[in-house]
Amino acid sequence: MPSGPHLIIEPDERLLRRLKPVHWVDRTTSATAYVLLAHPPEPRSDGTADLIEARMRGLAAALRLSTPGPGTVVPNLHRRLSMHHGAAVMELDGCSFDMSIPIGGDWAKFAHSGAQIVVAVGLDPLPSAAPKTTVAAYIASRWYSGRVLMGATCSLT
Repeated sequence: MPSGPHLIIEPDERLLRRLKPVHWVDRTTSATAYVLLAHPPEPRSDGTADLIEARMRGLAAALRLSTPGPGTVVPNLHRRLSMHHGAAVMELDGCSFDMSIPIGGDWAKFAHSGAQIVVAVGLDPLPSAAPKTTVAAYIASRWYSGRVLMGATCSLT
């Protein structure tokens, strides 16, 4: 993992289309809906991974996410998410477009009820159809290392 400043590039619409959001509702401690935005593994090894990471950092910056630390509170993103026709639409600071994520079922119901929504951006690849155990291990192994950036919000609608 590199140390020091990281390259941050504004996310582009192509990257956002390639993301495979993973969403779930956790009812164990409090009713919280989660969405993890991670990119699929890249078949090439020509420096593309560095560019993708820079754009993922740009996405995290546009959402004002930060690294969770021991004893820290996930930052409040204020109300930057709204639900429209089965999609969660998130405002991206400094971008000329918003991000739309198709989500329905329990997640959408929780969002409409005003429940807390935790948004996470993973900097490392995650297979598109990863099972829950893989997603849980992905987040746990990157929690304090700065490879997952997080923030909390609730829906405007």
